[in-house]
Amino acid sequence: MLLIGCVTTVENEYAAPEGIPHARIRVHHSTHAKVYLAPSCDEEPISFDASVSYLLSGFIESNKTIGMPPTKLASGLFLKYREYTIPAGYRTRVELDYFAASQTAGGAGVHYTCKPVSFSFIPDAGKDYDAHSYTSGNRCYVSIRELTKGKNEGDMATGKQIENDLPPCPRKETQKAATK
Repeated sequence: MLLIGCVTTVENEYAAPEGIPHARIRVHHSTHAKVYLAPSCDEEPISFDASVSYLLSGFIESNKTIGMPPTKLASGLFLKYREYTIPAGYRTRVELDYFAASQTAGGAGVHYTCKPVSFSFIPDAGKDYDAHSYTSGNRCYVSIRELTKGKNEGDMATGKQIENDLPPCPRKETQKAATK
């Protein structure tokens, strides 16, 4: 573990502590992917790096799986992901960037990138979620979906978008100043 500022960072191998209810999350391909977990706004979050190397993801790195149900998004050829158990009931903030590159018929390259954006939610015990970044109207977003398993063995899971992004926790300095 590394201690950076007031956030404890765990590199890529996070798992929820045993003995507490947990949920699972699949974090899709991103060059910058962080997950922050805190029981409440009053406690410092634990974070872990869920980034996948963009340049190596399609060739060397493999997906990190823990048995979550397959989805169409997760079965994409070049979309890589990592799956984790996370504590249920904790404020969970997923921060992702977005990068896309394509080549036009004339050979010119087109690149589209976004600084990291985030989405916060509170996962329910026993539920599966997936997170990915996307663009719409020249803006970047993070999507968190609650997954539902297919009815038959081998069916793809479907996802229901979580609509309500939690408001950010108040900054500690602001809280201290307000109580004086």
